[in-house]
Amino acid sequence: MLLTSLKIPNQLKLFWVSFFFLFAIACQDSASSVTENNGSETPILLPTLAATPNIELTTPSPILPTQSVDNFTEKSITICLPGKLKTFYLHDNLTPIETAVFATIYESNITTFSYDWQAKGIEQIPTVENGGARLHTVLPEEGSLIVDAQGQVVPLEVGTAVMTPNNVTVIYDGSPIEMNQFVVDFTLKPRVWSDGMPVTAVDSVFSFELAQRSVPEADQHVIERTERYEAIDTYVIRWVGIPGFIDPTYFTNVWQPLPQHAIKDIELSQLTSLSHLPISDGPYKIDDWGQHGELILSKNPFYYRATEGYPIIDKVTFQFIEESNELFAKLLSGSCDIGTSDGNYFFSTANEDQFITRHFITGTIFDQLVFNLEPNRPPWFTDHRVRQAFAHCTDRQFMIDQLLFGASELQHTYLPNTHPLLEGSEIPTYEFDINRGNTLLDEMGFADTDGDGIREYPTTSQNEFAGQPFSIMLHTTQDNELKQQVTQIIKENVRSCGIEVSLFYVPQTELMTLKELGEFDILLSSSPIQMIPNCSAYLTNDAGYSNSAFELSCLSARDSLYGSHEFTKAHQEAAFIFGSDLPVLPLFPRLKIAVTRNDVVGFTLDPTIHSELQNIYMFDLSK
Repeated sequence: MLLTSLKIPNQLKLFWVSFFFLFAIACQDSASSVTENNGSETPILLPTLAATPNIELTTPSPILPTQSVDNFTEKSITICLPGKLKTFYLHDNLTPIETAVFATIYESNITTFSYDWQAKGIEQIPTVENGGARLHTVLPEEGSLIVDAQGQVVPLEVGTAVMTPNNVTVIYDGSPIEMNQFVVDFTLKPRVWSDGMPVTAVDSVFSFELAQRSVPEADQHVIERTERYEAIDTYVIRWVGIPGFIDPTYFTNVWQPLPQHAIKDIELSQLTSLSHLPISDGPYKIDDWGQHGELILSKNPFYYRATEGYPIIDKVTFQFIEESNELFAKLLSGSCDIGTSDGNYFFSTANEDQFITRHFITGTIFDQLVFNLEPNRPPWFTDHRVRQAFAHCTDRQFMIDQLLFGASELQHTYLPNTHPLLEGSEIPTYEFDINRGNTLLDEMGFADTDGDGIREYPTTSQNEFAGQPFSIMLHTTQDNELKQQVTQIIKENVRSCGIEVSLFYVPQTELMTLKELGEFDILLSSSPIQMIPNCSAYLTNDAGYSNSAFELSCLSARDSLYGSHEFTKAHQEAAFIFGSDLPVLPLFPRLKIAVTRNDVVGFTLDPTIHSELQNIYMFDLSK
């Protein structure tokens, strides 16, 4: 009566009705909890809340997005993931499945679109230029941990080789010595956990401390080189590296917050358990498991971008599908709206079904032919001109068109053409040109002297290989259909240049053994494409490649700060030299392939993002 008799605006009426309704439910739930704990069932032990951090917190006031109740239609999508969810712990060994789920419930500090970094859950990417990062000169004490001139974490002792701020290697003799030390500050955006508590710098420090104890050894590199990671204000975190650690990606050394107030006293074994539903600071929160093993999520009502209308979709359901064929069938039938790029999708044409869309993009794995440059076998490929001839004799574009739907691209060095570091540079290219390949081999003295169609090693050479037929072995892994198809094309291509290839398909372990022992002519293998190129991988290799100019450029790039002129210039020089020498023949980047129903809006693929659900808060449905 009171609400109807007074002239109160409709929105305010709705607020008070909702308030009393939720209050009644809360009281009912509380009473229900007491009844259950007094019954025969085992009481549920709730985690003890952590003490308030010893810094002054400014609690944000979450504002729910204004939403009209009239004509409201819930939007929901179902995402199918190929496999099982194994853990709910952020610092566990994560598969693409966990990465996809975590991209939905956690707000990433930093994203990695298009071979670059972007601030998302932090205010900005800290750099030396904007003052967020500083490179100080310090005098480390004897016995303190430093990074030595070889990049190893060691105590500073007499006789230790260290790098000075002027990039000069000196031997520590006990006298004070100057070294560089990074200090980087990160400012969190005013994020809020799905229980209404603010996300603070203390939550990030808490996450770092958990990572120290539980992150896999392979991921401990930066942690071991961290002197301090501390909260210096409500939302500000400071990372300090140990002296001598010049990290090219210093601006990424911020840990994803975890809710200290809720999980501080929970055992690690519980955190990893799938019965423990984590608290969210991302666009969605986990509600519960469904009766068929699906994971059900709804909007995080305290998402810090809710006032902007995000997320758009109201409900998300994850289905975990172990059979690839079943996953694709669900997409075709409409049971799933999105199939992520870690699934295997087999289809013959781009128009197989009018209700689904295929998404293609080049990924971060590329296939390459590795030439053996060691002289302990017939030295077919020790001269770069022979390697260039082999490149001209290989129709890589045909492979892309026939095997990869024409959606990949030729790669000419250890970086793809789309990598921003190659912008403005000119890398040598070797198009399919049988005539050019044959001309190069003629100039080198490889000739078919007996008319059998196979060239021989130059008879003018002064070694035991003179006159031997250019007949080589090409090894790759077994049970890989794509690689077998690629090798068949190579075999047919190079026969036109007078080179005979025998194909061998072996287990991965045997392939690695052949490479380590140098007992091969050519290997077809795969290699990662990294955001910061790992040219160092080609400095120490099993194929015998050595080039002093390449080494100098690569080391210069490795020791330069990301984004600096020196960094870009050195990487471009190294990539150019590598493309000229061709110690390996890059073929093409592998594809990322995902599938969506046609009415899904906002879904995109990107080469370097950890999960295509990174921008799920923007997903929508067209109908």
